[in-house]
Amino acid sequence: MYVDASGRVWYGCGNSLCRLDGAEAREIGSEEGLPQDRWDAILGDIEGSLWVRSERSLYLRANGSRHFQARDGLPESTNTYPTLALDPEGRLLVPTFRGLARETSNGWQIIDAQDGLTTNDIAAVVQDREGSIWLGLLGSGLARWLGYNEWQSWGEREGLTRESIWSIARDAGGRLWVGTQFGLNYAQERNGKLVWKNQPVAGVEFIRTLAAAPDGTLWIGGDRGGLRQLNPQTGKSRAIGEAEGLTNVNVRNVAVDKEGRVWASSRSGLFRSVAAARYDAPVRFEQLFPLDTQPGESFHAILFDREGRVWVCGDRGLLRFAAGRWTQARHGGSSGGGPGRLSVDRLQGRVRPHSAYVPRWAAPRGAFHDRQWVAFGQVNLPGFRQAWMAVGWYRPRSRRLRPRALASLRALRRADLGRL
Repeated sequence: MYVDASGRVWYGCGNSLCRLDGAEAREIGSEEGLPQDRWDAILGDIEGSLWVRSERSLYLRANGSRHFQARDGLPESTNTYPTLALDPEGRLLVPTFRGLARETSNGWQIIDAQDGLTTNDIAAVVQDREGSIWLGLLGSGLARWLGYNEWQSWGEREGLTRESIWSIARDAGGRLWVGTQFGLNYAQERNGKLVWKNQPVAGVEFIRTLAAAPDGTLWIGGDRGGLRQLNPQTGKSRAIGEAEGLTNVNVRNVAVDKEGRVWASSRSGLFRSVAAARYDAPVRFEQLFPLDTQPGESFHAILFDREGRVWVCGDRGLLRFAAGRWTQARHGGSSGGGPGRLSVDRLQGRVRPHSAYVPRWAAPRGAFHDRQWVAFGQVNLPGFRQAWMAVGWYRPRSRRLRPRALASLRALRRADLGRL
């Protein structure tokens, strides 16, 4: 039984649907497009339309219409008690013996055991006043969908080559790409679900970085694989190496600027294409030396702000390239290594320590050896969409630090992070 906004009562009566309008009851049948059946579930949605459901079929009476129309695509549910519910966004939820069906603009999305349910036999569904979705499982108890419509996860079971995700990008055609430790994957939508496929890339397994280009291609940086340009339409890729001016095969980050030039950072140098790079044309790279950096210096993240300025982090910290000139960021942090100020010319931002690692402690001689010290920071600057961005690795000079000068390893971390 269901009472609509006008006060009319809809209810199942034998093998028909009936409507009580005031004191007058009326049977709804084939003249309105509704066949004879036992209509066990009746529900109105936020648009004022009416849904009715039996064990074998689902019908919709659109708001303003007098006729019902069949909604196909649902599996029969002869082993469940037909129920209907709406989710917090007003989408229809329908229990079936193949999982929970959710209405989408492209049809029905089936949520089943592959998505984490203990069984596909869904007997009932209801949304509580807090917006949580509760499912009655046939013979398996009760389930609550935590984080409904907020999070969805995928792993090797869903088709990814590895659950260690290193990079994510969406190409110019709208396809989503994911780089993992063991390969490259792309997503296809099928029946309202994302299905992951593997895209082989010759010579590269560890996909560390991805960048979409305006011409529809995808730039791929591998750790011990170098740089590749993939044409998603054909699945073919070309390798970029020493012949094109890229002399390092350990690519850490790749990015494409607004002019179509490709930037690539590596363990030993920063590189940029001389001109906009297209798949059907030769490409040439040049090595850049910001502020007299050495050929073997390591570079990491590359970002572009809304004004088109280039931000690069490396062994010497954070660098900016604007109007043909490189500038280094200066940090005015506190001596304790806490959050501080950061300035690049007249641009003011903030910096904070993020994480740190000291790999070696020389216990016999009672001294810290921080030749391999690695620290990681985050900065907040105007012109970026994200609140905080990583600035990369920082390696101070090798030196010996006596424990008496520093109370603990925590003090050592504060002291060094303060110089980020």
